[in-house]
Amino acid sequence: MRRPLLIYVAGPLYTPGDRHYLCAIDAVCTDCGFRTYLPHRDGGLAPSSGRRTLSFFSSDVSALEDCYAVVAVLNGTDVDSGTAWELGYAYARGKPLIGIYEDTRVDNPPADLNLMITNSVRVISSEAQLRRALTALASGRPGVREKKHGNYDDADIARLATTVKSMKLDLSATEPARFGHETAVLCCLDAVLSIHRNYRRFVVPRVVRFRSEHPDMRLLGDMLSLYDRLGPREFAHVVTQSRDTRRAELLHSVCARLRDIASGCPTIEEEKKAIRDWMTRAGAIGYLTFGVKGIGLATFQYLRMLFGVSTVKPDVHIKRFVGVSLGRPIRDLDAIGLIEAVASRIGTEPTSLDHALWKRLSDPSQSEPPNREDLGDAGCDS
Repeated sequence: MRRPLLIYVAGPLYTPGDRHYLCAIDAVCTDCGFRTYLPHRDGGLAPSSGRRTLSFFSSDVSALEDCYAVVAVLNGTDVDSGTAWELGYAYARGKPLIGIYEDTRVDNPPADLNLMITNSVRVISSEAQLRRALTALASGRPGVREKKHGNYDDADIARLATTVKSMKLDLSATEPARFGHETAVLCCLDAVLSIHRNYRRFVVPRVVRFRSEHPDMRLLGDMLSLYDRLGPREFAHVVTQSRDTRRAELLHSVCARLRDIASGCPTIEEEKKAIRDWMTRAGAIGYLTFGVKGIGLATFQYLRMLFGVSTVKPDVHIKRFVGVSLGRPIRDLDAIGLIEAVASRIGTEPTSLDHALWKRLSDPSQSEPPNREDLGDAGCDS
């Protein structure tokens, strides 16, 4: 039996009246056969400010990624700022948008709404119209061949899958369960060293040397204590084996953020598992809430891979490969979605496909990258 499509119900939710109205809209959606995500019900009511709001933001953005369409309440003299953001995000991801406007304070709806809303949202003004719009949405559900995924469709996936198959890649070299390092410390070091550096020449020797010379660096707290004891300059020399204090400071920030995520975990295994669980829940869009300046989407995805999440990093090789194969530039999130979809289609793990593509594309001579033995239990990807 086909699972019902998911509708994201958006709108202001700050008063009991606001929430009651949203619940009424939610009921119409479910009555029309849809599943729903209602932010205050499913994500919770966020505090007004502070770091604690990040989990609510992440939950709502994840639902926007997963939903088929958005139904938004547009009432008010201007559209609620959070609702406008949600609509903009969903529009950029190619989602159908329906807006309901029943506010009697405006003489000429929807003409008086902001043009960015009226040019992207189907605006309706009654429950009856909403039911008709939802019925049309359900009956007009695109078939598999036509379904849009962000800024690409199934034809793009099929084309890319054909290209990948023709490359005869070795997809057996990387099992996601074994990808990465045995400690969170080494995962962080690998990821930060990999930023804008050649993996074979720069990253591998430094990870190998650090692993050999500092076997006592087992938990993230150990790394943070070392930084506090040495200071940025000496830490850069000892850990990154360079004079790059900015990279040393970034490594400290990443370790501190992940230590917060895995707070209270006393063992290597528990620390890694707590981080892996968080990385799995966060998804690719978790980089928005990771909150470490200098860690973009590609590095965040690589961190997720190092901690055991089977996914793809949109590095220069992946983006160039996808763009050339499809004949157009591709966005980072779409590159991730495309390669993950291709991996599913050809029956392999996204991490394995990412790694195989990196092996083929990162070295013009197509020589093999460092074997896992070169890093002990370390992964080899960047």
